[in-house]
Amino acid sequence: MPDLYEKDYRGEKKKREKGTNDALEMLLDTGALGFYQAFLNQVPKEELPHDKATFCRLLKKCDKMAEQWGGLIRGEIDREQWEANIHLTLPFLEFTPGKDMALLQDIAQNAASVLFSPAQDGWVDMHIFIPYFRELPLENFTQAQLEQMARRAAQQTGVGPEELRRFQTYLQSLQEAGWSPTKA
Repeated sequence: MPDLYEKDYRGEKKKREKGTNDALEMLLDTGALGFYQAFLNQVPKEELPHDKATFCRLLKKCDKMAEQWGGLIRGEIDREQWEANIHLTLPFLEFTPGKDMALLQDIAQNAASVLFSPAQDGWVDMHIFIPYFRELPLENFTQAQLEQMARRAAQQTGVGPEELRRFQTYLQSLQEAGWSPTKA
């Protein structure tokens, strides 16, 4: 084994295998994902106590890092996109054994995702995404309520009557099977 391994992948693009993501591309092309997102936006949300506590705890710890290293911090609970985010910008980012590593482990165990990216002036951004909210289970709603939410989503996204009927039939079959977005 060599003492140094190095390879530059920047100029290479991976070839997409035939058949991969075809279903996703079809959904994107037909606007079904936009409709489904608009539908889910109609479903009332509730805060998740564990994720709320995670957000508060991580925000406090990240604030200490920002203060210690002269960085920037922004914590946001977005009640329109239904998510919570912590953005931390520092001149550098290092996790050493002890409290720093414990913070990184806390993030890894409790956040939905963490993204490290370059910031302006050579600084480093860390973006932590925490779910914070969940849709109320669809079984909590009557068929009439679900159909009304689907009609509003159709109006927002321009989905036609035939696509709406198919979605309503699909939604009814999911409900009968006991499925909800929170069980997926």
